[in-house]
Order: sequence, then structure tokens, then C-alpha cells
Amino acid sequence: MTDFKTVGIATFAALGAVMLAPSQGSAVTFAHEQVVDGNDCAGVLGTPPNCALNGSDLIAKINPDGSVSEFGLFPSIDGSEFTLTFSGDGKTGTWTYAPGVGDPGITGWTAKGGPRFTVYLGSGVPGFDGLSGSWDIQSGLSHITFFDSASTVVPLPAAAWLLLSGVAGLAMAGRRRNAAA
Repeated sequence: MTDFKTVGIATFAALGAVMLAPSQGSAVTFAHEQVVDGNDCAGVLGTPPNCALNGSDLIAKINPDGSVSEFGLFPSIDGSEFTLTFSGDGKTGTWTYAPGVGDPGITGWTAKGGPRFTVYLGSGVPGFDGLSGSWDIQSGLSHITFFDSASTVVPLPAAAWLLLSGVAGLAMAGRRRNAAA
């Protein structure tokens, strides 16, 4: 005879493990203003939309012309929220972010230029407000990638389906037990 209570507990345990799993992407923790060889969201930090920086999810990857080459896990972002201002050589510049209702906050960004990228973490910048920042890299800017602290691992519909399946299994077990008594 199947122990339905054990099956229900196992279902909830599996659901919890899936929901608490870390985002895909790099398991390495990066320091503020750390220069890293390679590509940010095409290798070192994972691939879109599951590119992550220190557990922060990809918001968007913005090109120097203001176009967006990659979107992350935030459907409210369309790229118009970002403005880039360059110095004469493109190696330095500033960005601003004007989030709309429901848009994520910025906790870090990378600036890619040449064969490497530089990591900037908001927590490492005195007075950082998540609405503006700057970069200073070795070669001309390829793109800037912005990250948020929200973690999206299991889409809500999938998590809800798993949860409802476990509840239904427990309910059926209780009915069978009551019918047998």
C-alpha cells in the first residue's frame, strides 16, 4: 500500500528544492570594478535570459546606439528606460535609468569592451541610487548589461502546477483513508 502522506511530503520537498535553486549563470562572486576576461552574457555569466551577476538577474543588454540586444526576465522593460552618454573615445561614459511602474531596480552592471568586461556593483559605489552610474574601460564600449536582485528560477505557472499537484495528491490520500475507515 502506498503511503500517500510520504508521497505528498516528497512532492512539497521537490517543489521547495526547485523554487529555491539558484539562477542559472555564474556561481563565481565578483567584486566591484573587477575586470574579467571573456564575454559577460555570452559565456562567463551564462546566456540570456538566464545570465546572472552575483545572483542578480539580467534586465537588459544595451548597445552604444541605445538599442537592446538582449532582454532578461522582466517583461516590463523595453529599453527606453536607459540613456547612455559617451565621452569622446567611448571608453568612459555615464548611464541613467528611468524605471516605469513595475520595472526592476538595478543592483549591478557590466561594461564590455574588447576581449573583457568590467563588473560594477551598486553596493560598491558610495551613494549609488540605482538610477545612474558610469563606466571606465580599456577599449571602446561594445555594450552595457544591467542586472537586478530579483531571482526568477521557476515560472509561476509551473510552480503553481507543482504545488496544486501535491495538494491534490494529499486530498486524494485523505479521502481514501476516510473511505477505508
